[in-house]
Amino acid sequence: MTKKLLLLSMLALMLAGCGSESSPADELTETTEETETISETETIEDTETIRETESIEETKSETSAETTSVSEKETTVQSSVRAAAASEVTETAPTTVPDDHPAASEDTVSTESTTAQKNLVISLKASATEIQAGVDSGEIIFSAEIPPGHSPKRLELINVDTGNTAAELYDDADYDRYGDTVKGDGVYCCRYTLDTNIDTDPDVSEERNYHFYVTYTENNTGYYSDIVKIWVCEPFTDKELADIEAVDDAISKWMSSDEYKNASIDERTELAAAFLNGLADNGTEERPYSLVDKESIFAEGYMVSFNYACGISGGIMVKEFDEYMN
Repeated sequence: MTKKLLLLSMLALMLAGCGSESSPADELTETTEETETISETETIEDTETIRETESIEETKSETSAETTSVSEKETTVQSSVRAAAASEVTETAPTTVPDDHPAASEDTVSTESTTAQKNLVISLKASATEIQAGVDSGEIIFSAEIPPGHSPKRLELINVDTGNTAAELYDDADYDRYGDTVKGDGVYCCRYTLDTNIDTDPDVSEERNYHFYVTYTENNTGYYSDIVKIWVCEPFTDKELADIEAVDDAISKWMSSDEYKNASIDERTELAAAFLNGLADNGTEERPYSLVDKESIFAEGYMVSFNYACGISGGIMVKEFDEYMN
């Protein structure tokens, strides 16, 4: 199974808000009586401004403390994180590509054309390249546009992973049956339903990649499209979401300790890495198993990043936010 490479945005833990400074009073050039009056007025206004600023800073600090979490409790990463993984468009080329297909001599498979060979002439598109198992139907409309002057008798959709013909494509305006809308415009279509039943472990969200291309033969020459990858994934399981929350809670509790608060920035970095390694080795008291991918723990700058056991990314910010970093 392809390991989830989830490129979710890093979620940072912060301890305090940023500070602000009051500006000095402007120099006055009026008469002594006017200067005294203005000075008194400015003193009152400055005092009120400082009080307002302090109140704002206290509110920021409270808000910051309330939002101190490695990841959102209301987890919305199901689609965004997995979409990031789906954006990885290169992988080891399947072995069932025919010898005369341009991809047969390439090291990667791409959803975009990178080869200038003259027989790679078909433009293939899929109505969806990311499917969530149990949520989406799995039906895809493939549309293949052929070059002007070509009139193939038969277009085939090939499943690269099996080497078999998955479907035939038609240019006959039969939308309900094939997904084609305009007859004779050189765009051939078919409807195809993927097998989205990929569940083998109820506690683990799984994924699978499918690969397809279109081909036809004309004047004894084979013509092809690029290979399109369709990514099928399961939603995160209840266990995975509970494990994520357990890691967040453990980190938040640890960052509230005197050990962390009294440490320097460099010491915090070392302590954070050590704490994450502990979660990777032993988990928590309630969940005594690995909750963090040990190999993913990495410190750079003020961030100690890591992957949860289910593959999504997290991070600990060891320096509080300020006016220079937010």
